[in-house]
Formats: sequence, structure tokens, C-alpha cells
Amino acid sequence: GGGGRVAITYDTAGSTFDWSKVSAKGGDRAGPGTVYLKGSQQQYGSLSVDYKSSWMDRTVVKATQVPAGRYDRFEVRNNAWVEVVGLLPEGSAVEVSGAGSSLMLQGGVTHKLSTLKVTGTNASVSVQPSADGQPLPLKLEVASVEVGTGASINANAAGYLGGRRGVNGAQSGRTTGNVSTGRTDVGGSYGGHGRAQNGASVVPVYGDPLSPSDFGSGGSAQSNASSKGGNGGGLLLLTVDSLKLDGALQANGEHSYAYGGAGGGIRLDVRSVTGSGFISAEGSPYDSLGYGTGGGGR
Repeated sequence: GGGGRVAITYDTAGSTFDWSKVSAKGGDRAGPGTVYLKGSQQQYGSLSVDYKSSWMDRTVVKATQVPAGRYDRFEVRNNAWVEVVGLLPEGSAVEVSGAGSSLMLQGGVTHKLSTLKVTGTNASVSVQPSADGQPLPLKLEVASVEVGTGASINANAAGYLGGRRGVNGAQSGRTTGNVSTGRTDVGGSYGGHGRAQNGASVVPVYGDPLSPSDFGSGGSAQSNASSKGGNGGGLLLLTVDSLKLDGALQANGEHSYAYGGAGGGIRLDVRSVTGSGFISAEGSPYDSLGYGTGGGGR
């Protein structure tokens, strides 16, 4: 079964208990619950979602939904998979830590945070999928951001839909304006053209190289229903005072065994950047089982 909910308020001066021993972990292959702790010296308290395990099968469990309330600290730990419902209050401090931990934020609104720290192999902050097929950007304004080695803030595969993906029942992928490309046998385009085969015309490029504000196009599906096109990369808009980047900022197109999606867009406005990580808005890669790759983003 899924994890429960624990809430504890306590006097800081008289408490020596080890709070790491408080758990709302779910059972095997089930989602974790929430732990809320508020010491007497805290204004809002801390909320954590901790899976306390090294692996979660996300094909058989849904993300733990958490309301966007006011907390002194909001933590996602140890392979937990969390979706915030609503807009995080301005000034929130958010930490995603531990291998595989993942936090999904609402798209199309600006999350104004005091700090954002993402650490651990494959730990990530990403944008929530769009149910109606209209992609939305991941918009963050943060005083201090730290992305550790192997971690990411990303909008991968969060752009225009590939052929037969989600609510797009057509073989063609979608492109700027969220309309059909009207083409088959092509990878998605955005900053660069996707690969075209069998005499098909490439999808036109679009957008502003100086101020990316659009999403990558989706690739087309194969004629058989089982081989779907890859989604384009999404749009990451990040305004930061201080960025320590040893991991990645990404808006990459989705790989497909039909035709892949184009890279999306990244707009980064920052005062200072340190670290040894990377930033990418790349089209879907080629492999021997795929037919066509996506163009690069912006």
C-alpha cells in the first residue's frame, strides 16, 4: 500500500529525537506519503516525501501529489516521485536529493523560489505533462540554484507531441502553434531541421535564436500504430542570481523508434555561473532501430 501522513509539532529546545526515524514510506512498488515537522523555532515547518529505497517502478505507481503550501523547506528524497499541485509560494526553499528523486512542477506559471538544490544521480526537477496536448514552459525565478553531478532541471520531451502521442491521434507530429506538421517520414524541427526520408519534405524551422520562446516539434509515427513519434523538447525559462551547475539544464527531444522530436528551448538569465555541467536543447539521437532524428533546438 501507499505511504500515509505524519504531522508532528514540537518544542525545539526540549527535543533531542532523531527525526530521520520518522517515516511514511509506501510498501514495495507503492508511493511514499508525507512527513510534516514543525519545530517551535520554525515559522512554517518542513514537508518531506522520502521513498527510502534505491528503486521505484514508475510504470506501476503514480507520483505522490503534494499541495503547494508554505513551508520553511520542501524536500523530495531517495527516489521519491512527487507532483506539486498548484504554484509554490514565493520564497520557498526546495531540495530534491538522492538517486532517482523527481519533482514535477506546474507549467506556464512562474515559481519564485529562494533556493533550489537538486543532487543525486538522475535526480530531477521537470514540468508536469500537459493533459490537453498544449505544451507549457517550466518557468523558474530563483535566488540560488545548485544542480549536482548527474542531476538535472529539464523540460525533456515536453514540447509538441509526436505522431500518435497522447491526444495526437495523427501520424504526423505537431509543430509551432500546436498544429500538425502535415508530414510523415520526418523528425521534428525547431532551430535545425529534422531528418526526412522517403522523399518527404523537412519540417520548417522557426523561432528566435536570441530569445527562445517556443517548443520543439514532434516527429512522425510509423504507419503501424505501435511505433509512435517522439515529442519535441519543452521550454525552460530560468532566471537566477547564482547558479552552480555540475549537472545539466536540458530541453531535449524524445527518442523514438519511428521519427524523433526536435530539441526545445532554453532561456537562461543569470548573474553568475560556476560548475562543470552542461546545457543542452538537442534533437533526438540516432540509433540503428530508429528511422529519423530530430533537429536541434534553441
